[in-house]
Amino acid sequence: MRPGFLLACLVAAVSLGASPPVPAPVRIALPWGYVELTTNEVSVVSTVDDPPAVRLVSVGRALGKVSFNRLRPDGRQEEVAILQGKIDERYPSRLAGEVTIHVRNLGTGDSAMVPVLLLRSDEAVFYVPVYQARR
Repeated sequence: MRPGFLLACLVAAVSLGASPPVPAPVRIALPWGYVELTTNEVSVVSTVDDPPAVRLVSVGRALGKVSFNRLRPDGRQEEVAILQGKIDERYPSRLAGEVTIHVRNLGTGDSAMVPVLLLRSDEAVFYVPVYQARR
């Protein structure tokens, strides 16, 4: 069987609405566990009595962020929410940290990402009203 024939069958199946085959997970084995990549997930698994960690490291003041983005039809990403870790802005030359949460409002561009919560070792600052949930 020719490889081109298989590709043509796959293209025909997808164009008829059939789902393409789901690829098998990729596992990267390590002496203390493994990293597994599946269709839309990444797992860091510890097989020893030590919790797994994902480290975002930088030499700058902003140390790392997790960004939650929407994929547009044209392939570009639009940021909707972020969780960011950085050096405490009050002490830029010290090793004090802060965590911020930003979410997108109805605006456009970078200015649409607005702060919602700031956490430091000595305070929590809410930039939005906080309501008690009703039970």
